[in-house]
Amino acid sequence: MCCAMVGCRRYPCGLGFHVRLRRIGALKWVGQVGGLLKRAYGVSTMQRSKGQRQGTRYILKRSKSERGRLNIARVMHQYDVGDRVAVVLDGGQQKGMPHRRFNGRSGRISGQQGRAWVVELKDGNMRKTVVARPDHLRPIE
Repeated sequence: MCCAMVGCRRYPCGLGFHVRLRRIGALKWVGQVGGLLKRAYGVSTMQRSKGQRQGTRYILKRSKSERGRLNIARVMHQYDVGDRVAVVLDGGQQKGMPHRRFNGRSGRISGQQGRAWVVELKDGNMRKTVVARPDHLRPIE
């Protein structure tokens, strides 16, 4: 980038930064502004999270009555093949947690995989299988 802050000889007043931005377009500038700020001022912009729990601030939040220890009855519950279950994510337990898109969905148990259960459910018109631990499953009567 052409700028006085990073040692531009062409426009020492900083004018070249704006002239150059018009030439390369806004899309390239947006990607480069983080690096420019870091080089110029030592300031870094916060990078967007791309993890599996991205956007789950309120989805995985537990109410006051649910906080604390985990429900041992839910963990020890034994399911049979064909049982109907609801996928309800527990934010306190990260192991065996399915993707947040499946929170609130219901399906049938189709098998066991280690400590987890294999649940078949519909996502739109597609049948999908979700592997989840019993912490994130609740039986439907």
